[in-house]
Amino acid sequence: MKDIDSQQIAAVFVTFNPDSHFSQNVKALASQVAAAVIIDNNSAPEQFEFVKSAKTNNVEIIRNKENEGIAKALNQGAAWALQKKYSWVLLMDQDSLAEDDMLIQMIKAYEEALQENNAAALIGVNFVYTINGKAAFTLEHKGKSFFKTVGVQTSGSLLSLNMYESTGPFREDFFIDYVDTEYCLRLKNKGHHAIIACKALMRHGLGTKGASTLTANYSPLRRYYRMRNELVTMREYLFKNPWWVGRHALYMLYEYGLVLTTEDNRRKKLRAMIKGSKDALTGRMGKTFDF
Repeated sequence: MKDIDSQQIAAVFVTFNPDSHFSQNVKALASQVAAAVIIDNNSAPEQFEFVKSAKTNNVEIIRNKENEGIAKALNQGAAWALQKKYSWVLLMDQDSLAEDDMLIQMIKAYEEALQENNAAALIGVNFVYTINGKAAFTLEHKGKSFFKTVGVQTSGSLLSLNMYESTGPFREDFFIDYVDTEYCLRLKNKGHHAIIACKALMRHGLGTKGASTLTANYSPLRRYYRMRNELVTMREYLFKNPWWVGRHALYMLYEYGLVLTTEDNRRKKLRAMIKGSKDALTGRMGKTFDF
């Protein structure tokens, strides 16, 4: 793989009812890339005004007629970037704020990894969580510019479009949760590497209102999708990546133990998780807004 130039990079923002800070988030990144596109999943009229306020000369907007989910929106953004002949896409959530040198640090980490024969198809950032001001990867940093990993969170990730074309699109039947996890496992299964750029910082919200350092306090709807999609992913990668599945099974028990003991609205979330488990077993993968 070749070195990266910022003029080869397009940013993709996925939005659904963003708040008034969204325009600031776009502008913080627009100057670091060649161009950007906002894929809006049918935000309410008042929230779509925040999306429109982010439009500039190098920022385009594509508005879906309904909420298509994050996976389809990411695929729409990648298709847009491919059509424009870009080589990389920087994938962003609506609540993520890039530091001024985030992309520079990502490129530096990629180049250092390349020199060590670790050509990365996917590059992630070091999150600074707004809830506590702490960086996500402090222990892993240890003075390094990067470290190899299996999983990279979608927001703030820099993806090679060449690898995207060979690996295939994001799973649209997942709709929202575990879209990034499944894609990273698929990349690894095809022999590609992913890294975290330790010095590339991005401020990122965690979960929903009421989130803490222990749990994200996701809504019942998100708990449904998380349970369904993680069980499907674990089943499909049981023999392809048993180490990940085993470790994730332990984490899953820990996470849902916290959900049922520390979060609010626990009864409704439990029903959503049970429904997600049943749908994973029966193969029902349609989108739902029942919770």
